[in-house]
Amino acid sequence: MSTESDHHKPPQRDGGAPRSESRQRPWTGRVKLHAARVGLRAYLTVLAQQDRGWGVRLPGRKITFFHQLDDIYSQLLAQVLPEVGARYGVDIGLVIVPAPEADVDPAPQLRQTYALRDAVRLSRYYQLEVPRSAPDAPLRQPDAASVTRAQAILLGARTGQLSLAATVGHALWTGDRAALDALADAHGVANVSTLNHALAENARRLRALGHYQGGMIHHRDAAGSSWYWGIDRLYHLEDRLRSDGARAAAARGAAPADQYQPYVVRMRPEQPAPHPRDRAQATITCYFSVRSPYSYIAMERLARVSADTGAALDVRPVLPMVMRGLPVPPAKRIYIARDAWREAARHGAAFGNLVDPLGHGVERAMAALYVALGQGRGAALALSVGRAVWAEGRDLTRDRDLVPVVMRAGLDWAQVSEAVYATDAAGPDTLADDNADAVLPWRLMAERHQSELRDLGFWGVPVLCLGDVAVWGQDRIPIIDRMIREGHEA
Repeated sequence: MSTESDHHKPPQRDGGAPRSESRQRPWTGRVKLHAARVGLRAYLTVLAQQDRGWGVRLPGRKITFFHQLDDIYSQLLAQVLPEVGARYGVDIGLVIVPAPEADVDPAPQLRQTYALRDAVRLSRYYQLEVPRSAPDAPLRQPDAASVTRAQAILLGARTGQLSLAATVGHALWTGDRAALDALADAHGVANVSTLNHALAENARRLRALGHYQGGMIHHRDAAGSSWYWGIDRLYHLEDRLRSDGARAAAARGAAPADQYQPYVVRMRPEQPAPHPRDRAQATITCYFSVRSPYSYIAMERLARVSADTGAALDVRPVLPMVMRGLPVPPAKRIYIARDAWREAARHGAAFGNLVDPLGHGVERAMAALYVALGQGRGAALALSVGRAVWAEGRDLTRDRDLVPVVMRAGLDWAQVSEAVYATDAAGPDTLADDNADAVLPWRLMAERHQSELRDLGFWGVPVLCLGDVAVWGQDRIPIIDRMIREGHEA
């Protein structure tokens, strides 16, 4: 009978060197993997070309805002889109949609609670206004009856829906029922049957176009179509409109219009802190997944923030959503792939030559990260693994790919290999095993990090923490950076 130490002993090569062979992909699987990788890379290239708006300005442009009135991010977008339309000379249509369905919104209450906190923070750092009943009042989610009333007003209005949306939203989010009644008297309201039919049809239209939630802008012309989420992706749309405007001006022999500067939404000017923090003491905690492209982009950006500010990085890996039983439908996967590509390009992160590490590739990476964290090399390995998966096409189930990834992070493969090969030999196990001692240490680590994430009120990654402030998404790195530079954490 084998002992626990025998069980965790790495397999041996001929001649005594360890190797991992128990769960390698067969050659047929590697051929399929290569074909899928090449196909996905080609697909992402086409999508990137569409998002860059290659070629001359094309006719048939259509921009549509899918507005969810009880989503605060959607409300913020409604406040600035009229200015976008006026600045770039484009018409923006408005479509009212209901809340997303459960298959794409696994934690609606957590998402909603976080969104309210996040919107207030956005308003501090960007030139935005969050509608509240009083300047110092908490931002509250509107009640269902008022949301229905606001939807009926916008659907009942025959003209000027986009300009009206911000006004209706302000009355809704400030809880001003008298203002909603006045807007209903002035513009009319859709009846219940019309409202329910329109919401159902608009939700089907959103899905048919390839998306699943409100707060989205859909841009379509002869070059293709693209989606832009909320305030956070508005600069991508503005870039496209500026580029098209420049090409159109060049075709006429004119100079690009100066009025295209600055961007409609931008961070407020930096305010130096009177008592700046000792930057060497600042620590950014990052919960991440090796299978999340946004986590990889976050690590690239955080490495620069750390170098510029002296902040330390404390990385805490968790398992991917699908390995935790959370759904990621096809439409969501496609949008994430497209969006991650253009975000990586914008922030100077290599992207597109990828191998999906789902399953055993993730497990081996987690085993290596467990060792790296114990040696103070967690952040270095997290970035190295991210580049391997999303930019270098390395298959983490194979030693010939994983070994150089580990070594360039400043780690000794001989030390890391024991944990990796123990994972190879153990096969799938869970925290529900009767014999808790047999659970691999990295699995206990992953569960601990996931529990911390739940306690913070999050379900997905990346999540960034600085002091008692926690934010979700690589989009919020400029805010974390600003907080460090200005010497405060709130």
